[in-house]
Amino acid sequence: AEIDGLHPDIIVLGGDLVDEGTSGEKMREGFRVLGSLESRYGIYYVYGNHDRQPYTADRTYTYEELEQAIESEGIRILRDEYIEIGDDLILAGREDAIIARYLTGRSSTEELLRGADRDRYIILADHEPVEPEENDAQGVDLMLSGHTHAGQIWPVGLLNALGGTLNYGEYQVGDCKVIVSSGAAGWGYPIRTGGHCEYVVVDIAGRADEGPSGKGG
Repeated sequence: AEIDGLHPDIIVLGGDLVDEGTSGEKMREGFRVLGSLESRYGIYYVYGNHDRQPYTADRTYTYEELEQAIESEGIRILRDEYIEIGDDLILAGREDAIIARYLTGRSSTEELLRGADRDRYIILADHEPVEPEENDAQGVDLMLSGHTHAGQIWPVGLLNALGGTLNYGEYQVGDCKVIVSSGAAGWGYPIRTGGHCEYVVVDIAGRADEGPSGKGG
């Protein structure tokens, strides 16, 4: 009700909303709730590294059951593809980088956005906050990520940041704004000391026409 009250234009779900500890029943219940959210242009999902339960042999649902549960609630999964939204926006969604490394592979940002109108405002959703420089080079205006849980338990977040990980908050990489959420919940442990639970509201007010691409501001 709180999110619906904001009247969002787009809802982007950044992955890992279910994991190895989620039962099939709870998985379906979760996506029923998420699918009931109201938005002007729809609800979109990118997979994280845990959604498909790759780290256990005792899976409680199959990949096909997960995909069916998501899509049956009207949520569109974006896996290395982009869509046009209205006249001004492009939303691209990535395959998870960890899963891609071992199982599926994934396109480069250049391949992903081939044919896209680079004069539109480009939003890229990627569960892990990786490759921001490549995204910037390909004209991505806004990158949305999660994965880190802001470290979840101190001092993991501090160590992440010291190691160069985009751990939490807003970053500017060239002309690309990167927002890394701490997530709506934690992972693995029923405690959290390194960051709060959240959903993030992003207001895109417009951009100034600067330079040949018109992508300033």
